[in-house]
Amino acid sequence: MGKIKKLICIVLCLVASCFALTACAATDGAPSHTVSTDNYVIPTEKLEEKLESFLDGREDRTTYTDAELAAAEYLRDELYSYGYTDASVDGFTVIESEKVSYNGRNVTATYRSGERDARNVIIGAYYDNNYSPSYNGKVAGTHSHGALSNGTGVATLLAVAEYLATEKPELAIDVSIVFFGAGATSDIGAVKYYESLKPAELARTVMMIELSRIGADNLYAFSDARKTEREAFFDRIAADNGLAVYKPSQKSPIMTELYALQGVPFYQWAQSGMFPVFFNNGIPTLNLIGGNWETIDLTDRESASSGNVTMTARDTFAELKAAHPDYADNMAIASTLLIKSFTDAEFVDTAIYDKANFPDTDVLMMRWIWYLVVLCIIGIGYAAMTLVNKRLADKYPYKPLPPPRNIKMAVFGMDYEDKNSDSIFVDIKSAAPEDDIFPGVPNNVDDPFDGNKK
Repeated sequence: MGKIKKLICIVLCLVASCFALTACAATDGAPSHTVSTDNYVIPTEKLEEKLESFLDGREDRTTYTDAELAAAEYLRDELYSYGYTDASVDGFTVIESEKVSYNGRNVTATYRSGERDARNVIIGAYYDNNYSPSYNGKVAGTHSHGALSNGTGVATLLAVAEYLATEKPELAIDVSIVFFGAGATSDIGAVKYYESLKPAELARTVMMIELSRIGADNLYAFSDARKTEREAFFDRIAADNGLAVYKPSQKSPIMTELYALQGVPFYQWAQSGMFPVFFNNGIPTLNLIGGNWETIDLTDRESASSGNVTMTARDTFAELKAAHPDYADNMAIASTLLIKSFTDAEFVDTAIYDKANFPDTDVLMMRWIWYLVVLCIIGIGYAAMTLVNKRLADKYPYKPLPPPRNIKMAVFGMDYEDKNSDSIFVDIKSAAPEDDIFPGVPNNVDDPFDGNKK
């Protein structure tokens, strides 16, 4: 019995440790302020038009193909039509071997504040997809139109770029607008763009903002797992304008170093994307990403009512409108948050502060530390359960049951029986008629099976 208790204690300790390391998605991601749709800077109808126009005839934007190039040229022409005379398609090469290489493209433009040596903010969204096979047939196409991921991000960025060029708000920052190619292939376009920046440009850059699958159930804003000034700043902008901006609350043990943020010892779904290359090099980031992490299944959900469509043939404009009828509202929320933030007097100081005080906690990324933490948690849990077991044992001491005893019936008397054994003896012959040895059965008077005896 004692061994079973110890085994139960160990199992409970392991389960408790798993929950200690894996916090289920809490339901506290929703905004606490009053939400309103009256303050959108860009109407939802315009955002819908941007998305429909982008997807029309460009369902295939497969990475490293002519279809990706055609989409890049469309984005460049759109930016140029808004007034960005510096809009360009910037090619890059990915070398796999001496004989095999691929050509990708980023599309860039810049909104100038007019201030000399102004700080710079990068807004980016990847535009390619995996509609058809690429990499010389190594990667199979899924016929994904990429309407949700990432047509909604692209359309939102186009609308913001047009607003800046048309309305010409007075900003204290420059805004670099980047549509990343090769986003469907480990975000190579973002890596190539970062590598192309000169030291002076990196020094001026105070923030990188990513727009990804904006049309899903909820819009989340993720800056860092740790407390930052920009998180409080964006919270204030969202509250002041009644915007439904959620906070990612789902955390789980670190699963891969590919998307891991330096100094963040666990993985959140909001960490996957293009911005880690900037974050890991000391540039503060904000990831505006759609999803639904208000569930408890620890998966990267896009919706609470339907399955994920990213990188599947179901990611079409028709499916987006059917599964996410409010997709344009989330696009309007994202664009309003950005524009209101850029025009706020505290934005630049907030970004500069976070870059100057970027947390240096890389020691937390050392795996042996977390193995030690796991062992400590298990040890503490085992000690606690052992203490509880001891207290229960003292209060309810274990008392062994007496051994079973046999019943022996002496039909001819008990003179010949061994009365020193542990058996219980019943002398049927010497029993008086009135003794109720077996309730309901007469003793030596009448045989219930013999009708001749009385």
